[in-house]
Amino acid sequence: MMAGKMKNDPSKEEISGQTPQDGAADEGNGETSPVDKVVEEAVVWINNKSKTTIEKGSVEIGEYVLNEIFKGDIQQALSRNPRKQQSFSKICEHEDLHVDPRDLALWVRVAALDRLFDEKKLKLPGLTFSHKRELVKLSEQDDILILAQDAQMGGWSVRELRIEVQAMRGLKFPPDTGKILVQKLENSLPLLGDDLLLEFLEDPEKLKLDLSRVDRVRVLNSIKRLREDSGKFEKLVNKLDKDLMEIEGSGNRKSA
Repeated sequence: MMAGKMKNDPSKEEISGQTPQDGAADEGNGETSPVDKVVEEAVVWINNKSKTTIEKGSVEIGEYVLNEIFKGDIQQALSRNPRKQQSFSKICEHEDLHVDPRDLALWVRVAALDRLFDEKKLKLPGLTFSHKRELVKLSEQDDILILAQDAQMGGWSVRELRIEVQAMRGLKFPPDTGKILVQKLENSLPLLGDDLLLEFLEDPEKLKLDLSRVDRVRVLNSIKRLREDSGKFEKLVNKLDKDLMEIEGSGNRKSA
């Protein structure tokens, strides 16, 4: 009886739904195994849930600050420098704040933008939180309203909207500036001959707004390989290093 039970009992290898031979066959045929499929689906779900949760919290924080600190003042909250409000400025400078002040200022502007849309009775269901993050980079409300409606009617992606916002702000740098910059940093001679990128490197505001965090870290890594250069390039690299470290460092200190 014991032998018969052992013969019919599922093996440990079959717990995952396939035998080792099945897995080997899938791998040999270039097919995705059930385990790999589960992993891929889990990663997608986790990423989507994380994004939704983060955005929900950002919206709630922005609305809270708009109501409690700015007392619902849309104009002041939409200002390109909302930190001029005394109480808000103190919040941003508080040593126990776990949020990057730049993010907090942006969330408040997004909350004010939603309130502005409501006042103007604009229905813009196609605009996500990420779309609104791009829109609040503009300083003129008329520009924001025009571009928001264009994005809604045109079904623009966030990337497409970003290009239009940059054009309206008079920026000459494309959305993939980070990748171009890293490529240029691998070789100092082309970089020194590119006046546009030199202008970009010397502007901390552009480094903050137009580079992703990943690109900033990659640039920092590239800088380590360029320390041997001298003269103008050495001066430029030192300034770039300082600006990026301050941008990244301030965010890390607030998150600690």
